[in-house]
Amino acid sequence: MSKLTIRELMESDWRTYRELRLWSLQDSPDAFDSTYEEEEQWPDDIWRSGFTSKEGAALQLPLIAELNGIAIGLAWGVVADQNDQQACLNQMWVSPSARGMGIGHKLMLRVIDWAKDLALDAIVLSVPTSNPGTMHFYRAAGFQPNGERTELREGTELTAQPMRLELYDDAA
Repeated sequence: MSKLTIRELMESDWRTYRELRLWSLQDSPDAFDSTYEEEEQWPDDIWRSGFTSKEGAALQLPLIAELNGIAIGLAWGVVADQNDQQACLNQMWVSPSARGMGIGHKLMLRVIDWAKDLALDAIVLSVPTSNPGTMHFYRAAGFQPNGERTELREGTELTAQPMRLELYDDAA
């Protein structure tokens, strides 16, 4: 029987995070606003520094999914400023061999629960328009398009659709 664990990454996990993040960029090069070639060049101190919030800056929830002890997915919730009332869901990715098992959904739910615990109003993200399956995944979870499409990253014709999930029903 397979055992799925979703846990928060700690600074001591930086090597595992680096490996998984670079794998995600290789597997899905058109899914992120960064590239494997960019991040692969980063020195170790940059990878480690991502886990330490600067005072007054980001609140964050870096998550890893492990199947039978093997890292197979990640997601990163971020509140860019302590005065923000929304979180951003970044770096969501699941290994091709583990897709279709609900792991992405479980990672997303952990970020949603975290945002609700912080009493935030919404979660935002940006979805590459070149992947209709991913767009459907977020729409099925309640995310709605939020604004005009933007350039996925500088120097590419790829676009991304901003999306937003309201965490609380205004009618309640």
